Amino acid sequence: MSKKIVIVDDDKAALKLLKIFLRKHKFQVFCAENGAKGYDLVKKEKPDILITDLLIPKIHGLDLSRKVKDDPELEGVKVVLMSGLYRKTTFRDEIEGSDADDFIKKPIDLKHLKNLIDKLLGMKKEKDLDKAPDFYEVD
Repeated sequence: MSKKIVIVDDDKAALKLLKIFLRKHKFQVFCAENGAKGYDLVKKEKPDILITDLLIPKIHGLDLSRKVKDDPELEGVKVVLMSGLYRKTTFRDEIEGSDADDFIKKPIDLKHLKNLIDKLLGMKKEKDLDKAPDFYEVD
């Protein structure tokens, strides 16, 4: 049975790119464009991984991460936050102080994302994350 991933982002182009890329790698992918729908999807699908942007409508990405981590029914769901705003001190501090399992910067490096997912699922070793990346610009 393939692993499930829920992606939450209000950027339709980013959602489409990630959905195509992850399905190519045999993951079941479910998408939502806001935090409320994302949480409902996570409750319904009980994915292995939730990937969420920070700045999304209805429920902020950090709040979505907390809700998932605090829900006993969702124990074991790994959370990856993503944002292009990591350099801003307030966001960096919030991300580093969050209970998310990891963070990925936009524009998304798909090779790094795949290695990160494999690591979170116990499929790759940490050193595999250091391989040279390919970068893909997501508008």
